[in-house]
Formats: sequence, C-alpha cells, structure tokens
Amino acid sequence: MKRMASVAAVLCTAALVALGAALPGLAVNALDRQLEQESTERDNGAAALALGETADLLQMLDLFGSSPSEVELAEGVRLDEEGALQAAEELIDAVGAKPFAPDSAHTSPVLITGTSTGAPSGIVWICTGNQSAGDAQESVWIDDASGKAVAFFLQTGNTTLVVSEDGLPEEIESLLSYYRENGEIDSAEASIGLYDELSSEYAIELKRTDENTAASYTAPALLMEGTLLFNLGWQNDALAMPS
Repeated sequence: MKRMASVAAVLCTAALVALGAALPGLAVNALDRQLEQESTERDNGAAALALGETADLLQMLDLFGSSPSEVELAEGVRLDEEGALQAAEELIDAVGAKPFAPDSAHTSPVLITGTSTGAPSGIVWICTGNQSAGDAQESVWIDDASGKAVAFFLQTGNTTLVVSEDGLPEEIESLLSYYRENGEIDSAEASIGLYDELSSEYAIELKRTDENTAASYTAPALLMEGTLLFNLGWQNDALAMPS
C-alpha cells in the first residue's frame, strides 16, 4: 500500500510539474489570441475613422486609378465576402466574361487612401479567381459602398479590338452600359486611342451632374485579344485626360 501511495505521489508530482511547464505556453497562446483580436479591432476602428464620409463611386474610381496606399482589413462596412463576390459576378456577367470557378473565387477587403493631404479614402474588395483549372488568375476590385467595380482584369474571349462600322467592340459597349445603369453615373462614353493589330486602348469618360455641381472621371480600358483591363493604368499617356 505504501509503495502504491508512493507511486501515486510521484505520478501526481510529475503531472503537476508538466502542468506547470505547460502553463506559460497556454498563457502565451491566450495572450496571442487576445492581442490578435485587439489588433483586428484597432485595424477596423482605424479604417472606420479614416473613412469619414464615404467617397462616391466617381471618387473611388479616381482614387483607385491614382495608385493609392492600401491597408488590409478584416471586414468591410456594407459588403461581406458573399456580397462582394456576387457584385464581382454581376460585373463579369455584364461584360460577357465567364464566371469564376466556385472553388477558385476568393475575396478580401482593403482600405485605400490617397497620398495627398485630405485625400479621400474608401474600402474595396479584391475578388480573384479563374474560369477553370489552369487558366490565368483574374481580378475584380469592388467598391464596398456602391457594390460596383472600380477596376478589373478579365478574359472575355472576344477578338474584336477596335471601332468598326458596327460600332464599338461588344466588351466596351457592355462596360458603358454597366456604368450607365448605375444611379451615381449620368453618362458613360468611350473614345478610341492608341491601337494596333494586338490591342486597343479606350478613354472611358464617366460623368455625374447634380443640381449645382458636375463631376467626371476618365478611366483607361485596354482591350487585347480575349482580355479586357479597366482602370489599371494608361498605355498611352496622351489619352490620360485630367478629371
């Protein structure tokens, strides 16, 4: 009996020693989780503070096109992941591209801020995916406030590159319709710029006229064989007209 009691005492002591050794690790893990949660809350709090008045769609298009600074966020304000991906699919469908394969679609929000003092800020969702396994990754940037695209890179499959007797290429007409149907945009027009047998660039002028003010933004759209890029930088600087 004494031997069993002695063994039990030894095992108990060993268990206490092991628990004591594990306690610092458990405490560190708990502290890490707490700090991560506090960091996320601070990031989102800072984002909300930085946002102030949410920029409208034209401002967001202009802001995105100006190479803003970016800060990753844990969540958006108006949209969640499902809503952002749905908004991306609406754009994809509007310009005649194939939808993302379900298992390839991902999205995450970022806070974008202009580099000048007093520049506006806003949240965009970066939605990425591909049409099928082995295809190149495509991207759509969705404005959190309006649910509309502020930029994208998509494969459309169409081979028409420039204006013809039949008018603008289908992708460009579809892009104009996408913005004309948005309540924040009053008009959307396109003009052809630099082009050759491989690509053509268009200036997409978007306008809004309120009761007392008017605003506009001109974004680049580059059409290459089977691919459409929007608001991702000018190829021809002469087309880049001030907004």
